Amino acid sequence: MGRKLRTTMPTIASQLIPQLVDKSSVREKDRGSKAKQAAEYNRRHGVRSLPDLEPGTRVLVHDQIGGEWNVPATVDREIQPRSYRVVTESGGTLRRNRHDLRLNPEMVEGQRDHQETNSNHQQALEEAAQQTPVRSEEHIETRTRYGRLVKTPQWRKDYV
Repeated sequence: MGRKLRTTMPTIASQLIPQLVDKSSVREKDRGSKAKQAAEYNRRHGVRSLPDLEPGTRVLVHDQIGGEWNVPATVDREIQPRSYRVVTESGGTLRRNRHDLRLNPEMVEGQRDHQETNSNHQQALEEAAQQTPVRSEEHIETRTRYGRLVKTPQWRKDYV
């Protein structure tokens, strides 16, 4: 610690000489430790960067009051990294973080590869519908996000 210890134990005189710690090595160890913690947190929690948005891109803005993605807008410009100014269809201007902006699904449909025709897309939808089994109301199985099957209690089967 760089100071003399107060003790009744006999010590060697060379151990009583204060030695300063190299600050640069302590800083390097601290940076390495923080980088390792950040990498582990990001790996465990699936952190990923969202792609940048270009001006003119049509997006949906997260409604902070209602909690839904129902405000269509167009990106005006990037103000800071991950911060954008958007113009809503009603003419209002908002500043939102990239986290609160999603690509408009209608525009994503328009940006599909030109080689894929509408008939191929329709055929893919029909195949997906055939693969999904249709269940009656009585036998709908619900699973939690962890995969556990939720069973309806017996007493609820009597109610409509």
